[in-house]
Amino acid sequence: MSGSAAVEDEELVVSVQVDNRGDTAATTLVVHAELLGHHDEVQKDTGIKAGSWTEAELRFPRDVPRPGVYVVALRLEYKVHQKGVWVGQAAYLLAALGANPPPAVRVFAGEVTLDTRGRLPVELESADGRPHVARLRLLAPKGINPYGETADVQVPAQGRVSTSLEMLRGSVTRESRYGVLAAASTMDGPEQTSAVAEGAVSIAPDPSVMPRLRTPLTVLAIGLLLVATFVEVRRRWPRAETG
Repeated sequence: MSGSAAVEDEELVVSVQVDNRGDTAATTLVVHAELLGHHDEVQKDTGIKAGSWTEAELRFPRDVPRPGVYVVALRLEYKVHQKGVWVGQAAYLLAALGANPPPAVRVFAGEVTLDTRGRLPVELESADGRPHVARLRLLAPKGINPYGETADVQVPAQGRVSTSLEMLRGSVTRESRYGVLAAASTMDGPEQTSAVAEGAVSIAPDPSVMPRLRTPLTVLAIGLLLVATFVEVRRRWPRAETG
């Protein structure tokens, strides 16, 4: 994933290059992007061949509160040719708008096993030896939903501060694993700075008893049906007379 941002006719135009580094073609690609609360979406019906790439151009209002580096939140959805199912992925692009300062904070994201509701552990530390206020948010693929309000985290001048990002499981399948992103943007100082770290979410297996018993109960039911059928056939079958 790579790209650039430029101003054209009073609009912010973000060009994103999406590479297919796998060995399977994506027959359809949808790129959804969000920047400063504004959304745009591009669909590529031609998809991307394996080992190839495509470019999507996304447009936003020129509404930048202050110069600096902003996170363009991306959600990719693509259909895999062989499986015929949609796959989701979270991605991002850092766009320098009016200034390109280095990140003021560093972000470290962990892992979480998600059943219905869970929290991704996140740590932040100052990158320049000064305290900062950072706004933290979760970027996730479709089917994993951020929950609750975006929090502002007080980052000390020295040492790490621990926090977490809450999420809910949506349409993602059980016993699967997804990459998610923790994005932090500083809310203090004359320029906006941003940093992103990748975490992981494992979707827990179904905790209920019935799904685990479904197969053996089905086999048992079929067996009982065969036995009942055999007994009924023997009862109705005419017996040969003896003596």
